[in-house]
Amino acid sequence: MRHATEWAILPFFLLGHLTAKMEAPASPPLLVLLDGMGDPDQRSPARIRLEDLPGAHAVVDALSTSAGVAPRHLRFLTREGEWLDSEAFVLHSQAHGIPRVLRAAVETPPLESGEAGAATALALPWRAYGGYTFTGDGSAPGAFTIAGVPLVLSTRSPGVSQDAGASLSDLGPDGATGLTLWDGAVLLAKFLEAHPEKISGCHVGELGAGTGLVGISAALLGAAASVTLTDLDYSLPLMEDNMRRNMELMERHAPDRSPGIIKVEALDWNAPSQFADWDVILAADTVWLSELVPPFVDTLARLCPPGKGKKVFMSYQRRGKTADTMLW
Repeated sequence: MRHATEWAILPFFLLGHLTAKMEAPASPPLLVLLDGMGDPDQRSPARIRLEDLPGAHAVVDALSTSAGVAPRHLRFLTREGEWLDSEAFVLHSQAHGIPRVLRAAVETPPLESGEAGAATALALPWRAYGGYTFTGDGSAPGAFTIAGVPLVLSTRSPGVSQDAGASLSDLGPDGATGLTLWDGAVLLAKFLEAHPEKISGCHVGELGAGTGLVGISAALLGAAASVTLTDLDYSLPLMEDNMRRNMELMERHAPDRSPGIIKVEALDWNAPSQFADWDVILAADTVWLSELVPPFVDTLARLCPPGKGKKVFMSYQRRGKTADTMLW
């Protein structure tokens, strides 16, 4: 897939501290066996009982408090035998649940990936777009703007209840990860704002668009001939709603700028019905579990046939060693 295809991989260390939260159902009580990774004096794990927690994110927070370490220094062992950092653990739990007995570990001191005894030891921050707001009000503190247009983004799919008692499993496949604003989308949107020439006059397609931030940002720049946002069916109503509201903001703040043709379409990497002929493919934080890697790569391969000069701009956050190895 590296033939005559331009790639841009955006590293996540460009972003700051993480604040947004995702939660998945847990089955209390939960017994956590906590090791001190890299600490030869801790021969047996501490036993920590965590009860009445609403989800995986709460498990991470509670364990971080109990262990006295930042979430980025925690590692969690899956049923498949893979160590994951805190963020990857939250995402993995959405798809696979949380074991009643959970094995966890603390990096002490932080270890480099590949060092003996290291889990996935990537020392990532927790989430990264805390300073931004997405209300469509350009005067609001931290307002997220693209080319002078303040964005409004909802993470509530129209017609779907997301009250405190709702389970993420009720909101859509994969724990409704498509209804969440992810760090990679923020980074890739700002990359495009800084380099609008990358999509000038191009037909642009986004994979796993979720809330639509990246594709909408591409349209707001007014450089692309067309922008198509794709994801699974359950994400489409949210994308369409966010697209409509931001196009209205564009008319108000940049009336002389055209977004080109902008569309929302379903695309399931595991069962694609057809592939569009896009010049530029965008993908923001789309693979966090190892089982997503093969269909994602196969989709990219189909979209980027040899000799066509396609361009791929992808933001990627390393969360699990298995997925990282499979992808690269």
